[in-house]
Amino acid sequence: MNPSSLKGIHIEGSQDHVASNQSGIQMFVIAKSGKFAVRTNDVQVNANTYLRIPVKSTADVVTVVANGGYYHFKIGGKAATSNTTTYTATSSDVSKGYVELAATATSYIYSIKVVQNNAGSSSSSTTQTGSQTSTTKATAKWDFANVNPSSLRGLTIEGKQGRIPSTLDGITIYCIAQYGKFAQRTNDAQFNAKTALRVPVTTTSDVVTVTSATGYHNYNVGGVAATADVTNHTATAAEVSAGYVVIYATGSSYLKSISVVLNKYSAPSSSSSSSDDNKTDNSTESSGSFTAVSQNYYVVKAGSASSFLAALKQANASKSSGRKYIFLPNGTYDLGTTCLTAITGNNISIIGQSMDKTIIRNAPDVANEGIGTTATLLNQGQNTYLQDLTLKNALNYYNATSAGRAVCLQDKGNNTICKNVRMLSYQDTYYSANRSGKFYFEGCDIHGTVDFICGGGDVFFNKCTLTVEKRTASGKGSCVIAAPYTESTWGYVFNDCKIVNYAESYSLGRAWGGKPRVAYINTTLGAPTKIIASRFTAQGMNVIADKFVEYRSVNSNGTVVSPSSNKVKFYQGSNSATKETIISSAAAKDYAIGNVFGSWKPYNDAAQLTLNTLSQNGNSIQWGKVSGASSYAIFKDGTLLTIVGSATTSYTITATGTYSVRASNPNGGFGTAKSLTVSSVGSSSSSSSSSSSTSTTGLSKYDANAPVGWGTVGGSITGSGDRNAVVVTTAADLVSAMSGTDAKTIYIKGTLTFDGQLSVNGAQNKTVYGLPGSVLINPTHTAVVKKTGILMIKNSKNIILRNITFKGSGAYDIDGEDNLTLQNSQYIWVDHCDFQDAVDGNFDCNNASDNICVTWCRFRYLKAPYAGGSGGSNDHRFSDLWGGSDKNTKDLGKLRTTFANCWWDEGCKERQPRVRFGQVHIVNCLYSSSVSNYCVGAAYRSNIYVENSAFTSANAQKTPWKVYATAKGYTDYNITVKGCYGAADVQQRSGNIAYFIPSAYYKLTAYPASEVKAEVSAHAGATMNISAPSAKAKAAAWGETTTAINAAEADGATVVSTIYYSANGVRQHSLQHGLNIVKTHYSNGKTTVRKVMVK
Repeated sequence: MNPSSLKGIHIEGSQDHVASNQSGIQMFVIAKSGKFAVRTNDVQVNANTYLRIPVKSTADVVTVVANGGYYHFKIGGKAATSNTTTYTATSSDVSKGYVELAATATSYIYSIKVVQNNAGSSSSSTTQTGSQTSTTKATAKWDFANVNPSSLRGLTIEGKQGRIPSTLDGITIYCIAQYGKFAQRTNDAQFNAKTALRVPVTTTSDVVTVTSATGYHNYNVGGVAATADVTNHTATAAEVSAGYVVIYATGSSYLKSISVVLNKYSAPSSSSSSSDDNKTDNSTESSGSFTAVSQNYYVVKAGSASSFLAALKQANASKSSGRKYIFLPNGTYDLGTTCLTAITGNNISIIGQSMDKTIIRNAPDVANEGIGTTATLLNQGQNTYLQDLTLKNALNYYNATSAGRAVCLQDKGNNTICKNVRMLSYQDTYYSANRSGKFYFEGCDIHGTVDFICGGGDVFFNKCTLTVEKRTASGKGSCVIAAPYTESTWGYVFNDCKIVNYAESYSLGRAWGGKPRVAYINTTLGAPTKIIASRFTAQGMNVIADKFVEYRSVNSNGTVVSPSSNKVKFYQGSNSATKETIISSAAAKDYAIGNVFGSWKPYNDAAQLTLNTLSQNGNSIQWGKVSGASSYAIFKDGTLLTIVGSATTSYTITATGTYSVRASNPNGGFGTAKSLTVSSVGSSSSSSSSSSSTSTTGLSKYDANAPVGWGTVGGSITGSGDRNAVVVTTAADLVSAMSGTDAKTIYIKGTLTFDGQLSVNGAQNKTVYGLPGSVLINPTHTAVVKKTGILMIKNSKNIILRNITFKGSGAYDIDGEDNLTLQNSQYIWVDHCDFQDAVDGNFDCNNASDNICVTWCRFRYLKAPYAGGSGGSNDHRFSDLWGGSDKNTKDLGKLRTTFANCWWDEGCKERQPRVRFGQVHIVNCLYSSSVSNYCVGAAYRSNIYVENSAFTSANAQKTPWKVYATAKGYTDYNITVKGCYGAADVQQRSGNIAYFIPSAYYKLTAYPASEVKAEVSAHAGATMNISAPSAKAKAAAWGETTTAINAAEADGATVVSTIYYSANGVRQHSLQHGLNIVKTHYSNGKTTVRKVMVK
């Protein structure tokens, strides 16, 4: 046995490196669903085990010698045909760094040898014209503590492979994290178990130095366990031959830095062609083009497999933590013989147009047969969502003799949802390959013959059809539906499902492994006489059944056909146990979905949305906004025209025909279509656009489309008067455009990403519109306060914000920044904005801000809160704080605000709003959060008037308001509640502050509370149909608070580039804290220069 370290190695249900007889050369073994066990004179390699044998040249040769005919494996994708198999590495293998041996059945191997040859200059050197490559000594460093290079920021490699850039040009670490994780954090890098880093080396004098956070050095360097926070390793000859030193995490580690002294470093030539390894993940071949509806939404070309694969590649590679949507129009997406097309990214939705006509198909060679080798789709991501499509594995089953395993979906992910998905195959059709996973099926149709629903985890099948196909082409033979391998609590639960049978007979299930569990609750049996006498197969494959149960199975007429008792003697080998399989109604209730999944409610995530109305108005079709919709798909005569964002509720038509519109749920699944036949197309009387105004449509009949309440007292809010238009596409552009006192109308286009709250100071006379589908987002969850929040407006006046979506990274109690903060700002109108998932407050107001008008805004939390923040609260979904401290006397007589037609939606816990000092009018607002602790908070010296609002959820009705003026010396407050739905009229106070009556200050007529739910839920949020003026107006002169280095005028135009400088003229990559000089180039050739102060 050579090397001796092989003795006793047993890898099963995991993965690890295995050393060779050459120092530093290791084989990587993946046995998550297989087994690698060294015996006395060979190694047992079971099916679904993968060996990655390192290669570095196309001249390298791998030789595998098997024991006595047990060569059931493929190497480099080719099946072994004899005891000795020789394989020469391909360029693809070299690019990956390994040749893969995949076991298709139990094999016994005597030896594996790789001869790593020097391929010579013809294949291993880089060809350059007119020069000779020179080398020098240089040090490459990965400084995780200081995030250097800066491209490390935000880098996460999890469930896949990737490269980690260094400070030295062209030098990267290759990270293998299929079952691990590497993630750059604020001042270190998280390095989880089962993650491997390949650090490049050039000579045996090269030294690799690894530094960890104190005590977190749970890794091997070059096969040797680290014993201190700083580990130095000199490259061996074998490692130089391989080209790298391996750092392998054996437990959770945190790295401060890695460096390598390279004695023969060759700087990359700028004229050299890039290898495949240097292609960006975002590259798309022209043959596989798709349409990007938005940053995370891709529409595939109908019936084009290459287009689908290109979109999937883009979604897999996305660094966005948000959901990525892929839409497949009706058509067949033929993957050929390709298997295991992988979903590796998290939060990916693949949505078809229809279950019957959207088909993803592959047809594996029979020689490739196997449960782990044939899948049409291989899911490795978290929170994958599939809807309205068919997965078809077209392996030639009836002519494959005993080799018929052909998987449609092999799921190694977690929290997968399949809604209206059909799976067409025969054996092992659906394979739940994560034994601790949770999976949900609703309205699906799964076809098969033998063990066609098999594997582990807790899987809930809700109202699905199980179609039992003929066992053989002749129709002879018996079939088995389920084969659970249960290591979790519930196993397979079939609830209200229907069995359709075409076989001679069938069994409900047989035991595979673990503690097998399956339950059939309220099942409809299409052919009840075809079920075998024992109903379940008594003999297990490897173990006996643990809990195989059935409750109230009926025939197609609804008559109960399951027996009152059915005791089965389950056995496997010499083990046996007799068990009752018929359970009582009380026991059946234990299998309720709430018990199976706990807090996860996938049925809500799969719920379908439907339009209430669809109508024609001249040359457009229009529909009402659907609450919760993430987008709308528009079809003409059954063919997709486009997909539009949730804020759009109309579409211009140019021809007659039948138009259909479908609303999608937050996961992208489209509900039932609402259709309209258009027989003629005329002019629209409601459409308009001019150079002096912005077109806005889709408003409620109660929408004044103007500031109301406190925004009209003692002054007015006019913003820019819709003059001097400019379009912005970056966060820096937005802040730059908002600066100064000149009148300017700013249109936000696309997704503007923030990595900390940016400040607009001293601005005046600005109107900011969010165009449909635009969003301001800070997506990164962090404990660093200055990296949280989105926008602060301070010391400003006469500002309008309309139709803007703000998205934070999730509530986290660290005293972080808000999505929007107002400080010492007056006459501000915030209208039709959507505030989501702020770290601290969705929208907070303090420091003597006054005359504030907030209308038709929506506040909500779509993400679960983060626990463990420094503030002590594990659920900080506290939406809006008006007044930051009882002791801030500057707020006396200020913070006067009108909230009209606003919606505190799902997830809002508290502060809806919580008020200090201000006279605040809350009129015709909607409270519907099911998790609300209280809605309106009456804190010190608050003067609140709640009028004709609707409290619709049970929690909101339980505590519509709460007193927070309780600290000694700070107990004065008053509140009036009048004419509301779900909250009693009341007038209450402490102290002698006069009750605030809005009608004494301004006129604002409230409509009945009974209409609030319908009106506000249909129109609140970023629901306006905004369009920018078609004509271009000239920008006004600079304001007195902004210094112009080069005072250039810019017509209303799109920003094409922005350059940032420090105060002393040094060029920067982005806005930095302090004073910045921002030079902006516009599409019309003009340039502006401004000073921008960042908090």
